[in-house]
Amino acid sequence: MTLVNFVLMALFTGLLFLTLPGSGSGSFLAFYVVFMGLFLTAGLGSGSTFQMIAVIFRQLTIDSVKQRGGSDEEAQHEAVTDTAAALGFISAIGAIGGFFIPKAFGTSLAMTGSPVGAMKVFFVFYVVCVLVTWLVYGRRKSA
Repeated sequence: MTLVNFVLMALFTGLLFLTLPGSGSGSFLAFYVVFMGLFLTAGLGSGSTFQMIAVIFRQLTIDSVKQRGGSDEEAQHEAVTDTAAALGFISAIGAIGGFFIPKAFGTSLAMTGSPVGAMKVFFVFYVVCVLVTWLVYGRRKSA
């Protein structure tokens, strides 16, 4: 789900370029619809990413405790505690987006008079997210 969501975010960001006045006549309705799609996928992506991180981190912690010779109960307890701590830390990092995204648009507007620079950076970021997610988690591992 996370991989599909990153693909959709890159697609919606790419489609935004077609709705701007600089690439033709522009269309506010198309811009609005595409941006709403981007906002929707941003919310879905946040939930999907947090779920993916929680599942993976929990399993890694359980495996680590069991390798050390810990019981199932110890493994579950440590997994819950460590996963909660990791998600708290990740939430703090994610909150930076609430600052960075408007700042990126403001900087792009101040430097170029257009939001296109920020949109290009976001597009590249989403493509990198697609590649990292696919390479690390999406591919089938050989036996």
